[in-house]
Amino acid sequence: MSLFNLPPQIPAHVPAIQAFRATTFKTLAHRDEPFQRALAARIERSTKLFGLPKEGSHENGRTVFRDAASRLHVYYGSDSLWWAHDKLTNFETQADAAGLPGEKDAPLHAAREFDRLSLDAAAATLASVNYAEFAVQKGNEKPQSFRTAVHANYRFELDKLPVFGPGAKIKVTFAGGAQLAQVIYFWRKPSSGESMKTISPEEALNQFQRDPAFFRLNESEAVIDIHSIRLGYFALPPAEFQRYYIPVYAIDATTKTRELPRYDFRRYVCAVPLSNDQVKRMDVVANPTACRMF
Repeated sequence: MSLFNLPPQIPAHVPAIQAFRATTFKTLAHRDEPFQRALAARIERSTKLFGLPKEGSHENGRTVFRDAASRLHVYYGSDSLWWAHDKLTNFETQADAAGLPGEKDAPLHAAREFDRLSLDAAAATLASVNYAEFAVQKGNEKPQSFRTAVHANYRFELDKLPVFGPGAKIKVTFAGGAQLAQVIYFWRKPSSGESMKTISPEEALNQFQRDPAFFRLNESEAVIDIHSIRLGYFALPPAEFQRYYIPVYAIDATTKTRELPRYDFRRYVCAVPLSNDQVKRMDVVANPTACRMF
């Protein structure tokens, strides 16, 4: 009996992967004049588009701009922003959904916002359209559910491969009819780099199984079902500095133990065989230990 059940299908090995640089800046330091000029231009453009004051508060790798109705987060470590209308994003108060865009119309409304806000969505594809719902119950009556907002969600691809992680997504939300309620744009505009050799999916699975996190599990009392393994890139959170998109294998699995009947999780294994010194020289990430398994 084995602790691990391998996935039903293992993809063919892609021997090399295109590298993509995630920034042209060397640092986020105050003395880096090109970065500071670019950041100032992004802030100027974003605050003007959303009609917010140019003075904001510095909070954990971003500046937050506020007025009486909304707030805007502009991130230093990426080309990302997050704007939200405070009242419209309180979805429980938006009981009238008569004017909400439908499933087909929401992406059209989102595309117009991309153009209006000059957001680069060339590498993005529609992932899903979903609704925020609010249930109301009177006495013992059956609860009534109301759609209060609609979200158009987008994912990114590079060289026809998915980009995983918190730093690669778009969400555009409409509420209070067809009013724009929220824009989450997390992305780093890529530029092509050199081609990099990859390890095989089998080697990635071997590294996954050697993860010290599994050492305490006993195969007589636990099982780890590996559902899939996919090649792609990883984007760090928008506030973090990232020089290259990290080539990774995304491994989806489920752990079952006596104490925990089911725990679904994902691990990322670095898809390129680089030592820490090589990672440093290539400037793949600011912290080379991030380019292993996470």
